[in-house]
Parts: sequence; C-alpha cells; structure tokens
Amino acid sequence: MSPSQFVHDHDQLLAHAHSTLAAAHAHDAARLEAEALRLFEVLNEHVGAERMDLRHVAPGDARLLERGQQRIVDLVVELAALAAGNPDDCRCDGFADRLVAQMILQADAERRHLLA
Repeated sequence: MSPSQFVHDHDQLLAHAHSTLAAAHAHDAARLEAEALRLFEVLNEHVGAERMDLRHVAPGDARLLERGQQRIVDLVVELAALAAGNPDDCRCDGFADRLVAQMILQADAERRHLLA
C-alpha cells in the first residue's frame, strides 16, 4: 500500500466513524445500526488489506497493531448490537465517542509504524 493510499484509507475510515458518531448523538438507533454495520464492513476490508503490510513491522509492534485493530472491530460490533438492542437505554453516544477516539489513536499508531 502506498503512503498516500494508506492515509486516504484511514481518512475514509474516520469519516465512516464520524457518521456513526453523528447517528449516535442524534439518538437515531436505526441509522446508528446501519452506520455501525457499514463501518464494520469497511474496517474489515481495511484490516485485511493492511495484514500484508504488517509483515514489514517488528513482530512485537505488529502484534500490538493487530490487537488494536481487533479491539476496534469488537467495539464496532458491540456498538451495532447496542443500537439493535434497546435504543432507549443505549448510551450509544458515549460509546461512539470512545470508539472514534480509539480509531484516531490506532490510525496514528499505524501511520507511525507502517509509514516508517
């Protein structure tokens, strides 16, 4: 993956995450569930594409990056499940805030290691 493609992919992921966040803050459970599922799809595509690039990173760093990616995938799945569950008791906006913050941290870590 070229450096410009790599940054573009992270920017797209974060745009999807912000759409998910907007749905959570609007307390629109149906839209939130749809946005979270779309984020899940593009996130999985992104993680799969980066898997080859992680071979060029020190093994310990690669494991940390992979764990971070998995943690984010798990958070997205949990958010979608919360939205599909009881929308009146979701507290999804705070959860979505944490998800976006984790995604920003992960993108920064990946940029440092994969573009080095």
